[in-house]
Amino acid sequence: MLIAQVWQYCMTIGRMLLYLLCPPFCTYCREPLDVRVALCNHCMQEIQPCVAIDVALTDRRDMRVYAVGKYEGPLKKLILAKGHSERVACYYMAQLMLQHLNLQVHAIDYILYIPLHWSRYAERGYNQAEEIAYALSKQLQVPVLPLLKRVKKTSFQSSLGKDDRQGNVKDAFVYVPEIAANHMIKDKRLLIVDDLMTTGSTLVAAVKTIAPLKPQLVIAAVLARV
Repeated sequence: MLIAQVWQYCMTIGRMLLYLLCPPFCTYCREPLDVRVALCNHCMQEIQPCVAIDVALTDRRDMRVYAVGKYEGPLKKLILAKGHSERVACYYMAQLMLQHLNLQVHAIDYILYIPLHWSRYAERGYNQAEEIAYALSKQLQVPVLPLLKRVKKTSFQSSLGKDDRQGNVKDAFVYVPEIAANHMIKDKRLLIVDDLMTTGSTLVAAVKTIAPLKPQLVIAAVLARV
């Protein structure tokens, strides 16, 4: 009992010190906040919601893609923060996805993420999609599966025209055989996450890569959609 009380006291002191040394503020307008959340109430109102859309995988099969909102304002600033190594932005992205997307209803078995090429990972130091996946995993109590590997260094999709994006990510991914062998993917329900969707070519290429493993369902979740 005494140990628990001491622990709670130390946690309280720790939270107070964190608040003093690193006070919470809105990531968009920089206004101070009482609690550590991504956006203040005013900036939350600036998010333009997006309805879920179906993206074609084959002539007979679609993938539902969920997005918090349009790629503008507060959401755009959070996504661009990855270029400045603001890793905490990934936590806030996951927080917003949990708040706005009802992911729990899909009874997900595994969470996947869009991988970076090793050279881009080395340059940035982390993968924002991976960070989002693990933050979601902690809250949803669903394991992350690093099933996909990017074997082709692609150009940034945003730098290409619509017609070139599909070819840019063609054969960009493979699945890791050891992980596939150790986890039964067949008939499982998968969630694949990324920070941004433009045309959906990257998500489609990744999901087609794991299609031979015959998952029952794959849905996608992103913070923003162009």
